[in-house]
Amino acid sequence: MKVCSFLENRLFILAAHSLGFFLSLNYILCIAGVITGYPFDTVKVRQQIEGQSIPRCCVSIVRNEGYMGFFKGMSSPLMSITAINAIAFGVYENTLKFFNHEHSLLASFFAGNVAGAAQCGICIPSELVKTRMQLQKNGMYTSSWDCAKKMIRRGGLLSVYKGTWITIARDCSGYGTWYVTYEFCTRKLSKDGTPSSLPSWQLLIAGGLAGVTSWLVNYPLDVIKTRFQADDNIHSYRKVCHAIMKTCGIRGFFAGISATIIRAFPSNAFTFLGMEWSYRLARMMIDWHKSQISNE
Repeated sequence: MKVCSFLENRLFILAAHSLGFFLSLNYILCIAGVITGYPFDTVKVRQQIEGQSIPRCCVSIVRNEGYMGFFKGMSSPLMSITAINAIAFGVYENTLKFFNHEHSLLASFFAGNVAGAAQCGICIPSELVKTRMQLQKNGMYTSSWDCAKKMIRRGGLLSVYKGTWITIARDCSGYGTWYVTYEFCTRKLSKDGTPSSLPSWQLLIAGGLAGVTSWLVNYPLDVIKTRFQADDNIHSYRKVCHAIMKTCGIRGFFAGISATIIRAFPSNAFTFLGMEWSYRLARMMIDWHKSQISNE
């Protein structure tokens, strides 16, 4: 019993160290992904509200706000992205366990929907603050934290959850598509049907395609969400949809999609690559330490 307890303690310590390394590595990758893709996200949000082309939007930002205008509100996703990914991937993996290891594509889609809903508790206020910061041109907010404080002061704590239902609808369908596309691509690319044997370049392709496909599926919901969150005076999703149809037609529901796709492929490619290699490294470390313990 003592030997068993000793081994369990060693493995527990190892698992904790592996988890720490895993989170640190993914934090770095997440931060890098946010920083490199954020200018495209700012352009996307401006296009969704103002309807300008990418070149005109970029010129307007540089001329009126300088190059730092592309990075307004970036601290909000920087603070939340690691927690969002940790919740999403953790809930996804644990939901799959209910299917008795029969990981069909339908199971992946269902687990992705659950993961998408689970991370909304952090995602909704983070995206609301980000959107308000990206759209402001009068210096009303000095920082993301200042933006959140002023919104809570005006409307209470629930005010930072404006757009809850449209965000849940977007992220359930988006995460479901995200995971099922990645699973489908990795199964088609690998000989054994799992991503563990794939080289990095194939993981990048699978992750990039997952990101692009996800956005293509849920993009109209994202446009509605952005417009709904951008204005405190809007309280009806129906009115948002009516305004889009009246001013832009069906094309209005896809405003900014080019900037989104440009950002989506590399950002999601490296997200999945980082997660997959972190899993592999953690498994390698645990297997190696198990072998060392068994030889003692």
